[in-house]
Amino acid sequence: MEDPQRAIVILLIALAVLILLFLALRAIMLWYWKINKIVEIQQKQLNVLADIARSLRPKKEVISPSTPTPKINQK
Repeated sequence: MEDPQRAIVILLIALAVLILLFLALRAIMLWYWKINKIVEIQQKQLNVLADIARSLRPKKEVISPSTPTPKINQK
């Protein structure tokens, strides 16, 4: 029988190879399906929409201490 340390080393090497293989295949799949480009374009769209939302938001009036407060007519 093999000693337990050798089995652990083989297991760790196999695990490392599987992780590297997963990362390499993941990068290829993201490139093939253009996922990275799609995410980049969506981020640009979010930025444009945020700019539009900011421009449509009503501006708040700044009331300084010297600005007279409007009087409300009550009947």
